[in-house]
Amino acid sequence: MTSHIAYLRIEAYSDHSEVGRAAEQLVEALMTTMARRRDLDKYLRDARKLIASLWLKGDKDLFRFTTKVTYYSPRARKQVWMTRRVLKLFNQMRALGWISAVKEAVPPYSSKKTSGGMTAIYCRTKTFKDLLTTLSVTDLVPNPDMPRVELRDEDQQLRELPDNYLSTASYQNTVSSLEQHYELLASSDIRFSDSKPVPLSLLYFVRKYRPDFKHGGRIYAGFQNLPKRERLRITILGEAVASLDISQLHPALILRLTHSEDKERGGMLLKALPEVYSMPNYTDLPRAVHKKLINTLINAPTEASATRSLINHYYWWDIFQDKWVVKSYKGKQKREGQKVFAEDKPLRAAERYVASFKAHHPMLSEAVCSGVGSELQLLDGQLMETVINVATKAKVPILPIHDEIIIPKQYKTFAEILLQRAFQATFKDAGRFGVINAKWSDIEKEELIEINLSV
Repeated sequence: MTSHIAYLRIEAYSDHSEVGRAAEQLVEALMTTMARRRDLDKYLRDARKLIASLWLKGDKDLFRFTTKVTYYSPRARKQVWMTRRVLKLFNQMRALGWISAVKEAVPPYSSKKTSGGMTAIYCRTKTFKDLLTTLSVTDLVPNPDMPRVELRDEDQQLRELPDNYLSTASYQNTVSSLEQHYELLASSDIRFSDSKPVPLSLLYFVRKYRPDFKHGGRIYAGFQNLPKRERLRITILGEAVASLDISQLHPALILRLTHSEDKERGGMLLKALPEVYSMPNYTDLPRAVHKKLINTLINAPTEASATRSLINHYYWWDIFQDKWVVKSYKGKQKREGQKVFAEDKPLRAAERYVASFKAHHPMLSEAVCSGVGSELQLLDGQLMETVINVATKAKVPILPIHDEIIIPKQYKTFAEILLQRAFQATFKDAGRFGVINAKWSDIEKEELIEINLSV
């Protein structure tokens, strides 16, 4: 389906001779259309990025890309690489026949399928691929102009990092930790299950805040977008890996920070439930659905926004990933799967779900629909930065995925101690009592473990 075709991201760069020759050809063709030949070095540098990133798609020739000029202005761009130079170079690629349009863009509101329009779909051509016959993944590095910290406003637009933040120890520590972490990963021979190297651009981690430095702050990289089974099939330094995944981190933080408890208490009318994602009145729904819905409640700023989101949640069993998939849709996107609230009055059904959650989880009721989720992301981002920093100093390569780490299997004990110490250091008194639950899993099995924070 075309809805699954990914967007092209300008995430790679290469000094390979073939990339250099292609960049020179592309820029020279562009310069013949311009009144003045200026910023030649900048165009050549951006051309190398664009060519390397397009080649990195491997056998996936189709991709999405927007050429709407306003998206490439400093005030409207959503990616740091979306500059007017890149747009001109992309359009020149089309003129040279290196890429061709497969499906033109659909303007907003002109299609019944989506109210937001659709970006065009393009395809790399044989002409482009013939330019790069000896290039390999090991010849590519991450886009050298990508920042280590991003800031987005309420509209998800990128904003310049303020000078008063750039001078802080927090910023310097983040950059230093992520740079040293990358250097360790780059030297750790990380490979897919077919022995092909994982592109270094997928291992470039960035800390992302929104809309200020008190919200967001999670750490992201392209590696996180790989399916979990694929992540668990990689090797690091020739060794198999496993995952240590903290269970219910955000609910656990709410209990610790607001009630000084590591688990929910029972009340006069209701017994304590075994976990936050337990919903006795909705046993027909899989746990994965409850997890998605309840995290939506924690992240939503108001109950009205939460219920509007809940009625647009759908779920289905993915036979390839062997798990439930839950997705929230917006606008008039084509829906897949079964609607969670399929009643005649879905909004009322969603409201009953919210009320049921509050009744069964009274210790979390005040946090529901309060928008606390973005503040909790700041905390788990700091936790993961601490984990990265300590592991890097110990020369143990890890790959973070929000509240989870991928690590060579032989470091299981190290991973547990690492998480314990990082939790205690990050959350101080709130992280020094009781236990946290986690899941240790590899490609074959998983094990539930408790990490004691009182020692």
